[in-house]
Amino acid sequence: MPYTSVYIDLLFLASAIGIWLFLLFNVVLTFFAFLHGLTSEKERQRLFSEPFPLPFISILVPAHNEGLVIRRTIEAMLEQNYPRERLEVIIVNDGSDDDTAEIVREMALRHRNVKLVDVPKEEGGKGKSRALNVGLEHAMGDVISVYDADNRPEPNSLRYLVANLVDDPKLGAVLGKVRTINARQNLLTRFINIEFISFQWIMQGGRYKIFNLATLPGTNYVIWRKVLEKAGRFDEEAIAEDAELSIRLYELGYRIKFVPYAVTWEQEPQQLKVFIRQRTRWAQGMNYIIRKFLKVAFQMKNRRIMVDLFYMFSLYYIFFFALILSDVIAILGLLGVVKLGLVGPFTFIWFLAAMLFFMELLIAISLEEEENFSNILLSFIMYVTYCQIWIVVVFRAAFLSLVRKRGAVWDKTMRYRLRERTEDSMVSRDRVRELRGGS
Repeated sequence: MPYTSVYIDLLFLASAIGIWLFLLFNVVLTFFAFLHGLTSEKERQRLFSEPFPLPFISILVPAHNEGLVIRRTIEAMLEQNYPRERLEVIIVNDGSDDDTAEIVREMALRHRNVKLVDVPKEEGGKGKSRALNVGLEHAMGDVISVYDADNRPEPNSLRYLVANLVDDPKLGAVLGKVRTINARQNLLTRFINIEFISFQWIMQGGRYKIFNLATLPGTNYVIWRKVLEKAGRFDEEAIAEDAELSIRLYELGYRIKFVPYAVTWEQEPQQLKVFIRQRTRWAQGMNYIIRKFLKVAFQMKNRRIMVDLFYMFSLYYIFFFALILSDVIAILGLLGVVKLGLVGPFTFIWFLAAMLFFMELLIAISLEEEENFSNILLSFIMYVTYCQIWIVVVFRAAFLSLVRKRGAVWDKTMRYRLRERTEDSMVSRDRVRELRGGS
């Protein structure tokens, strides 16, 4: 006979409320993300047509065993629609034991504005933040830009970012959009592509439109050198150094802007184990930020930071436990072990929650004009498949943080040798759309 208890009913009710509050908040963000998309296109055309000061910019690219991709990345930096004499590309070779240094050294001989900064092997591998701080010592720019070693920014990306930065004196940093260059590789990369589109439009675009809040993504962003120095540079204990820096910038009184038309393309994991390791690292980074700032949140001058901190806490604790509870109770119910005493249309409520999630994804991918049959179908099944991997990721991150006490070390995502035709077809598609927009 199935077990019934008022405590099971209360736990189920609490989990349902937690999930629904999170979903409804995301619905609001999705609506404002759509509005941000409409206004951004007008802004892009204005900024591109108006002249603006061109500060000297230093692009920092931390590289640890990036021989497979670093040449194409440097080429993409050199193809930026920005004066060569106002730009330098600094590759920080952080203890690589492949041919990364040789490739960069060879390109530096042919291009005066490409620089190699070698971190000795015995001192390398101490994390991305450490590599960025080393690169900063060699940078001459008034503006610092950060890109990951596998990135291929579109030609106008850097120009758009800098134009926004100099256009508004209240801005400390500006970030662009990241797209998946190997999206068509397999089922996993297709899921990641949809997730990346949705997260950036909903969480970056929606939050910026409502709260004037955005979070640095680790790549494809620019920041004033003086602002970075004032903030104390990059936290070398932080795994998610981008999100951690964002909070310090807001506390100093600066704003960060999300610019969806400044696009870079990057590789994403093509194997599940690589994906789990990458997302575990991100979850560890978020846990570090929550521990560091939540205890002093009420002492901070910028109250809007509370929105970000509460969202992080809700995602990694409230929503996480709500999802676990609902899954466990649902499975036990299907097995006939427990039975809810509550009476209500709970199957319909669960279905409605799944539909809300689906509609959020659909609106987001429509902003990228990628609402094809394949993506619509994948968006529909993501709720019960891909998204559940997140539970494994959070558990793994908690284990590594609490038991193994892992610090900030290089745990880089695996790179792949993609066919040039595949890369060019993905990058050129957005470039064609940009040209149609009138740039």
